[in-house]
Amino acid sequence: MISVVVPVYNVEKYIKRCVDSILNQSFKDFELILVDDGSKDSSGDICDEYAKQHENIHVIHQQNQGLSITRNRGTESAAGDFVTYIDSDDLVSDDYLETLYNLIQKYNTEVSCCGFKFFTYQKELEQDHASYSDYCLTGNQAMADMLYGKFHGSSACAILIKASIAKSIQYSPGKFHEDDLISFRYYGAAKNVAITNKPMYFYFQREGSIMHSEYGKIAKDELDAADYIENTCKSISKEVYKASLFKKYTNYISVLFTYPDLKKIDLDTYKKVSSELKRIATHLIFDSKVGKKTKLILLIIKIFGCSTLLALRKIEK
Repeated sequence: MISVVVPVYNVEKYIKRCVDSILNQSFKDFELILVDDGSKDSSGDICDEYAKQHENIHVIHQQNQGLSITRNRGTESAAGDFVTYIDSDDLVSDDYLETLYNLIQKYNTEVSCCGFKFFTYQKELEQDHASYSDYCLTGNQAMADMLYGKFHGSSACAILIKASIAKSIQYSPGKFHEDDLISFRYYGAAKNVAITNKPMYFYFQREGSIMHSEYGKIAKDELDAADYIENTCKSISKEVYKASLFKKYTNYISVLFTYPDLKKIDLDTYKKVSSELKRIATHLIFDSKVGKKTKLILLIIKIFGCSTLLALRKIEK
C-alpha cells in the first residue's frame, strides 16, 4: 500500500481538485492522509466530507504548526509500504502512483521519482503524446545528478519513498526551503533510485508566492539550506560534494538576483554571498557538468565580483 500525505492549509479553492486527482488514480491500493494544519477557511470541513465518503481517506486536524510539522505528522501516521507527498494546490496525473510504484518494482529500488510541470490554468495540462524514458541510478549518483539540476529539482513532491526512509528523515520545524534540507537525503538513503522524465506531477503557480517576497528569513533559510547541503555532502564522495557546490551556487545566486539591493539591505549577508560565490567559482569553472552560461557568470564573479555581475544584469534589462 502507498500512503499519500497531503498537508492542508487555507486551500478551499484548490483542495477538491487535488483530492479528486488522487482519487482518480489507476493504482487503487493507497490511503490518503489529509493533515489540516489549523485552516481558517473551510478546508478542514471539505477534508472531513471526503473522509465520510471514502474509507481510505483519513483526516488529521491540528493547530497551525507549519508545513514541516504537518508533513512529519502525516508521515508518522502512514501505514503504507511507501510514502509520497502532494501539496494541496497541486495535481497529479491518473497514472502517477502506478508509474512510480511500477518503477520501484522494475528496478528493485527504494525510491522513484518523475518529471513535473508548472501550470497556472488547468487547461495547460492537456496530455501530450511525447515519448518518455526511465532509468536507474545508485542513490549517490541520483543525489549528485539532482543537486546538479539534471532532473527533478529539490522538491519533496513527485517522489515515491520507502516508508522506512521517509519515517527516518524528519522535516525541520520553522524553516522555509524545508525541501532543500530533506529531499537530497532521500536519494542518499536509497541504494538505488528509479527515474522517469515523464511529467506526472503538476505544480500550481499561485500569485503572491511567499518564496520571493520581502527580504528576510526566507532568503536566509535559502542560504542556510545550501550551507547544510554542502556540509552534509563533504563526507560522501568528491562527485557528490562538487554537486553540492553547484546546488549552493544556485541558491546563493537566486538570493543575489532576487534581492539586487542586498548590499544596502544586509551588508553582512551580501559579503557572505560574495565570498562564497567566489570560492565556489574556483571549484566549478572547470567542472564538465556545469553549463557555459553558468561558467560565464562564475568567471565574472571570480574576476570582477558580484557588484559587476549585478550591474551587467541591470544593463541587460
